[in-house]
Amino acid sequence: MLSPYFFGLVENSLTAITEISEETALVVDERKVFDISELDGEVNLKLQLNEKEVNLEELGFLLKYPKIRRVQLLELDKNEFYDNGIQLITTAPILENLVGLSLASNKISDKGLSYFAESTTLKSLAALYLQKNQFGVEGIRALASSQSLSGLKLLYLKGNHFGIEGAKVLAEDSQWTSLKKLYIQGCRIEDQGLSYLCNSPLLEPVEELNIGFNQLTDSSVDTLIESKIKLSILDISVNYITESNIQRLKTCGQFGTVLIEQ
Repeated sequence: MLSPYFFGLVENSLTAITEISEETALVVDERKVFDISELDGEVNLKLQLNEKEVNLEELGFLLKYPKIRRVQLLELDKNEFYDNGIQLITTAPILENLVGLSLASNKISDKGLSYFAESTTLKSLAALYLQKNQFGVEGIRALASSQSLSGLKLLYLKGNHFGIEGAKVLAEDSQWTSLKKLYIQGCRIEDQGLSYLCNSPLLEPVEELNIGFNQLTDSSVDTLIESKIKLSILDISVNYITESNIQRLKTCGQFGTVLIEQ
């Protein structure tokens, strides 16, 4: 059972939400977030347990706690359950209604992501945040092959160094036909990795793409323009692209907003 301290922590970290954003991100309208004590009935919940040193045993207890069934947005960043915790999360029937999941900075390796490939319980998941973990190409392969994740609309992979080969796997193996937002800044994909992505169906539905901090050069500008992809937002900050080619991106008509931070 939950210890009194952990029980109190969970209860105090639950908030009720009456509406989830159109993109199903973890950011919700704060005007529509309430203390659960103010509402009656089976309301949807958000649970935020970031940097709480949640360990494997506590996570196991948490996933048996009845109110978790009503949680649609779950944040568990910077905790201490690691790969074994991912196995618990991806096999927990109580999370079958989960829409948004954040697991940033949990030292998740390829092994941890392999559990997503085997999961049959996260079929409602639309937003997945995995930034600043420790997985590589095989972890990306596991994500891309997961049937449960085929409905993703937002994927945040910032700071995982899966490189050119990982970008190729994303391009060739992913099944995300509804993906709207892809964040792969700092993943070391380089020009060749971006070429793989731009020549695949993966980016066709994408509206917002962040490819900053990827050691991209002017040749990537040619790749982006020649691909004919159209984006509402393109973030290409902190790469090796000249001013003249940045202007080409801004004036080509394919990108609504081009974000540049040097």
